[in-house]
Amino acid sequence: MKKLCLVLALVLLGAESSHQSALAAEKEPLPDVWGRELAAPPGRIVNGYYLRDRGDGDYVLTYTHHSADPETGNLQVGGTWSRLDFFAGTTVPISSDEQDAIRLRYPAPRIRVQSRGGVWLFLPGEMQVKPWSRELKGAGCWVNYAGSLILRDKAEQVVKQKVVLRLLDAPEKREYWSLCQTRRNTGDEAHYDARVDALSFALYPLNDGTFLAEGSASPFLIRFRADLTSPFVDAHPNLFLVDSDEIDRVVKESYTEAQGFSVQAANDALYKYALELQRKKLAAK
Repeated sequence: MKKLCLVLALVLLGAESSHQSALAAEKEPLPDVWGRELAAPPGRIVNGYYLRDRGDGDYVLTYTHHSADPETGNLQVGGTWSRLDFFAGTTVPISSDEQDAIRLRYPAPRIRVQSRGGVWLFLPGEMQVKPWSRELKGAGCWVNYAGSLILRDKAEQVVKQKVVLRLLDAPEKREYWSLCQTRRNTGDEAHYDARVDALSFALYPLNDGTFLAEGSASPFLIRFRADLTSPFVDAHPNLFLVDSDEIDRVVKESYTEAQGFSVQAANDALYKYALELQRKKLAAK
């Protein structure tokens, strides 16, 4: 009986110690890391993300990069897998079997907020954030400049709506959606040339009130403050935090009476706009 009581006491002591360690870990400040750009060789495109919770405050991202058909932009089979540990900063190539093992070993983050549905991510100060797609009505296209982040207060009033605009290093072929109005108007064109993207995200909360934004079809994992700012975006020469109204203004000004809405014209106008933002950002350093 005494031995059983001793064992129970040791178990309870160990559980309390683990609980205290977990609480202490939550109170420790997170490393001063605000983003990662996923590495891929020249001519290859990052694709296929799996984010996992490592259980010690860090997150594991496994992803592939593929070559793309130069004529259509379609990703080719035979992608190569890599592993990135967000705060640790380690990036290593892995096999597909290792990727499967990582996905089985670590759980997916418990809270994941996407643009679909009415779920919001709750932040300090009773603020709420979610990713959103602001595609202008009537286009009938899956455009590459619709992604945004919406911040609202406890009264559900929108406080900010921001776009993370990315200037691409080189043009990328993008297929038109089959029902796209632009494709119907222009006949044979099956793709457009993208030089900029408005990043779309899935969001994950961190224990200090910041949150991770996992890029969808973009090579970025970015940590944001609760006011939608990020030192990573501020420092990156090809990323710009812009009011969504400003992006919509540039897109609408690209319309012409003859052609009306055009994904290519909108991309061309946003490319010129992003070049000017880049010039100003580099000049300010």
